[in-house]
Amino acid sequence: MIHVRRIIRTHRPLLRRLTDALCAAYLRQLAPYRVLRFMDWQRTNSTLADAPRTFTCGNRTLPGSQSQGTTAGASVERMVELANVMHADPWFTIPHEADPGWIACHARIVAASLAPGLTPRYEFANETWNPVFRAFHDLTAEAVSAHLGGGDDYLGLQLRVGERHAAAMAVVGSEFASAGRGFVRVLAGQAANAWVLEQESRQRNLLAALSLAVSWNYSISHEPAPGRRSPGRPNR
Repeated sequence: MIHVRRIIRTHRPLLRRLTDALCAAYLRQLAPYRVLRFMDWQRTNSTLADAPRTFTCGNRTLPGSQSQGTTAGASVERMVELANVMHADPWFTIPHEADPGWIACHARIVAASLAPGLTPRYEFANETWNPVFRAFHDLTAEAVSAHLGGGDDYLGLQLRVGERHAAAMAVVGSEFASAGRGFVRVLAGQAANAWVLEQESRQRNLLAALSLAVSWNYSISHEPAPGRRSPGRPNR
């Protein structure tokens, strides 16, 4: 441990130059894009193999936390900072485990600190139709408990997602209205199954004031053709 500390102390200027160079390269990669989706930074996805999580305002990651890479995700302040630096609209995905207090806290910080002229996007969870993710199982259980879908668990899941989306967007909307700012509501669908989006949007006229995001499967190429952006990067 002492040896490692001496190395860090002795070579701190070099480490700083390397860090700055890596950051500059990262920012250059992001420069073409006008929307940044922070799903992975937020650690939105989890599986049944992962320990159950809770997301509250009290246990959220702070800018000064020891790590920005825990299961609680990065701090919202760091995400807003990157969006401001890049002058790109941030796209946030709300973990299905988040309570209303976490959602309100997140939205309050974004509304107060996002640069003027930028408009955030908010989406509830991610790929809730995908059984690989814990959200699918937890939300299906909620639907069964609420007797949604008339005995059809998969239909009930879509209806429950619609309910949870509407409730989450109401909390976000309240915070942004108080700040006199706007935001975009995102409801996700599946390109291979339009029925999913149709059922989700049955709840409370959700198609009003919505941005619809359609998911599809693709492979990421690190060598895009000339004049084309590599797929999988955030863009508008």
